[in-house]
Amino acid sequence: METVVNRVICTIVLVFGLVSVVNSQVVLPPLERPITLKLSGQSSKEALKLMEKKGEFTFGYRTDLVEQSNSVRRDYIEKTVREILDDLFQGSVYYKVKGNYIILKSSPKLKEEEISIEGYVIDSKTGLKVPYTSIYDSITLASAVTDEYGHYQLKISKKQTIQLSTKKFGYYDTSFVWKGTGAKVLNIQIHPILAGEGDTTEFQDSLNFFTKLRNLKLFTPSEEQKANMMNFREQFQRKAQFSVIPGVGTNGKLSSTMSVDYSFNLLGGFNGGVRLVEIGVLFNIVWDSVSYFQAAGLFNSVGGPQRGFQAAGLTNINGSSFEGAQFSGLFNYVNGEVRGAQFAGFANATGSRVIGFQGAGFWNQNMDSSTVVQAAGFGNLTGKATNGTQLAGFINLAGKDFNGTQLAGFINLANDGFRGTQLAGFINVAERMQGTQIGFINISDSLAGAPIGFFSFSRKGLHQLEISTNEIMPVNVGFKSGTNHFYNSFVGGIRGGANNSPYWSFSYGIGSSVRLGDKSRVFFDLQTTSIQRGNTFRKSLLNKLTASYQFNLTKKLALAVGPSFNVFLIDGVSADIGPEMSALTPYSFYDRSFNNDVKLSTWVGGHIAIRLF
Repeated sequence: METVVNRVICTIVLVFGLVSVVNSQVVLPPLERPITLKLSGQSSKEALKLMEKKGEFTFGYRTDLVEQSNSVRRDYIEKTVREILDDLFQGSVYYKVKGNYIILKSSPKLKEEEISIEGYVIDSKTGLKVPYTSIYDSITLASAVTDEYGHYQLKISKKQTIQLSTKKFGYYDTSFVWKGTGAKVLNIQIHPILAGEGDTTEFQDSLNFFTKLRNLKLFTPSEEQKANMMNFREQFQRKAQFSVIPGVGTNGKLSSTMSVDYSFNLLGGFNGGVRLVEIGVLFNIVWDSVSYFQAAGLFNSVGGPQRGFQAAGLTNINGSSFEGAQFSGLFNYVNGEVRGAQFAGFANATGSRVIGFQGAGFWNQNMDSSTVVQAAGFGNLTGKATNGTQLAGFINLAGKDFNGTQLAGFINLANDGFRGTQLAGFINVAERMQGTQIGFINISDSLAGAPIGFFSFSRKGLHQLEISTNEIMPVNVGFKSGTNHFYNSFVGGIRGGANNSPYWSFSYGIGSSVRLGDKSRVFFDLQTTSIQRGNTFRKSLLNKLTASYQFNLTKKLALAVGPSFNVFLIDGVSADIGPEMSALTPYSFYDRSFNNDVKLSTWVGGHIAIRLF
């Protein structure tokens, strides 16, 4: 026990030691370093020298910029270098950091109609600086966001009344009227929302914020933009906006917090929401919802729900739901539900269900339960339970519980629970299926229906090995595969011949069976047989329609017997093979010759078979 305790103590000491090492390596920028400074009559120049020593940095400035004969008497207890400089120079000096140097310059002369405000935003309870707080003038929409150290700089137009406001997630909104002029240092206190106070939905809003942030594609907001989007829970409502690029336009840096009726973007814009129309020469980016019409030369990216019409030369990306019609030259993607239509030159993809139509030159994909028609030049994919149709030039893939039709130029693939029809140029593959497969090859785990093609195999369907005899070929071995509704048969036969040259045959056929009782069925087979002898190809074709009664002797063994109707065509009657093949006919109740070289004979025969399954 003592050993375990010692190990735990050592681990804790190690962790705190690592944390201490990491913290010791974090070097604050010179302007944000807290120092304690007591001035008892020193000049401003002397004060700067003391600050250099305590803050371990260096000032750079013109000698005529700083008073050398004045007398300063103030005490600063754990104040940042910036705060001390703000108090000493009252906005007359501009500070710029380069490495471990602070460069002092005369503040640029403001335009007559401008006012410059800077300072810190401070938590009223703890006294700590609050980073990423939004400060704005509600009339001109001039805005700033505090940096990671809680400092801000704001330029606004001069007017009689300046209504300043702050917004910060987790804090009460603060508003006040400021009537200052020129340059001014203004520290703002804001009040935190304590547990049990305020609107509890604010914390749910934070979760929604991060969800929407993940949903916003093709564009990564700056830290300032993220702060504004999180701090403003309710968007400003404006009639219209014009942007050159995101952040440069009539709504300035607050564009991501604005919902507008009309949005026009010379190159591109970033808005909080659009209620009627948005047009961008290159791109449109919207943080929240969009309604009715949106068009861009390159791309549209929307984080929230959208309805209406959306068109882009390259791509449309929607992080939430979409209702309406999407058009793009390359790619459409909707993370949420789609109700309507998607058209793309290359591909459409959705993360949730689709109710409507997807059309693409190459690929359509939707990953949730849907009611949809998918049409693509190459392939379609559905994820979950779907009612609809898939049409593809090459491949269709259906997830679980697909109800509808698959049509593909090459292959259809269906997961468990497919109901409907598969039609493919080459192969259909399904797990449990109810319906019809039509293709050159059909494969399934279980199929309640008919697989129609050259070869079909269902693991839980019909597969029989048959040994049979008939009036033409005394020994035959065959294989039936498919389902009782429809199956394929492959049969090989042999018959002795003169001069040790036997006859051999190969048959291909299709068939279906009907259940009569627990141990009996009736099988109907239509087969075409080619009969040959030796290495010489003979033009002969025996067509046979057979009905057979099958009785199960055991679970794996059955006996089958029944009649057959035969039509035998022999080409080359005038050659030596004519009489040879005609001799195989047991009798004929109808004979006819065509062009004196093709003979047709018909008769009724029979067969008996043992079947293993």
